[in-house]
Amino acid sequence: MKMELNLPKDTTVSINNGTISVKGPKGELSRTFNLAGITAEQKDSKVIFMSDATRKKNRAYLGTVIAKTRNMIKGTTEGYQYKLRAVFKHFPMNITVQGNALNIKNFMGEKRMRKARIFTGAKVEIDEKDITVSGIDIDIVSQTAASFEMATRLTGRDRRVFQDGIFITKKGR
Repeated sequence: MKMELNLPKDTTVSINNGTISVKGPKGELSRTFNLAGITAEQKDSKVIFMSDATRKKNRAYLGTVIAKTRNMIKGTTEGYQYKLRAVFKHFPMNITVQGNALNIKNFMGEKRMRKARIFTGAKVEIDEKDITVSGIDIDIVSQTAASFEMATRLTGRDRRVFQDGIFITKKGR
């Protein structure tokens, strides 16, 4: 099985002992894979992945390596951005960024402050009710957005009535 990825201009890929590094205009990302049974090489403006294994598990892992590499290339050239919106009916939420945490005050009238983690490499901007999470690593950006959504998750209440929370409204770029 042989798969090729085309590289955009201003993007370089280096493969060294299972570590794939991508350098683009927005930054640099690297990730270590177990490339047993997979050969990866760069020729001109293409990255070629080959595997002689015919087992379904090996083909699936090859697809994972290609997808992660494609995400790294897109992240270093375009970047990723998630948009979230704070929704409340009666008690207005107060959202602030402090260090590597998002502080949510007065959620559903609660006196305690809820915190959500901001992962290293994600940039968070707040504009009243709208929150924008951006960065070059899709895993970090999406995990940061998910932590914001999970911090305001309600359990044991009817979601049709209690619609307060922070919700992802747009994914990707």
